Amino acid sequence: MSKDSSCAAEVLISFMVGALVGAGTALLLAPYSGEETRGKIRTAASTATSKGAEIYDDARDMMTHFKEEIGTLIDEKLEQVGIKAKHVDQG
Repeated sequence: MSKDSSCAAEVLISFMVGALVGAGTALLLAPYSGEETRGKIRTAASTATSKGAEIYDDARDMMTHFKEEIGTLIDEKLEQVGIKAKHVDQG
């Protein structure tokens, strides 16, 4: 078991070192200044937040509509079952 956890730790450390090296390389080779890069990151984050809110609103509206349709369908089926139950009681 300790051999597996040791191997997993090595993989995790390797991944983190690779991520740090990649981030450092990206910063050194970036075609923009730090200020421009931060601005682009802010813009991208703002866009992602707006899109996320839009997707959330659309999903909420869709689920509300779906809930209403299902409620109507259930009410119709319950009414049909009630009518059939009356026929069984009478017949």
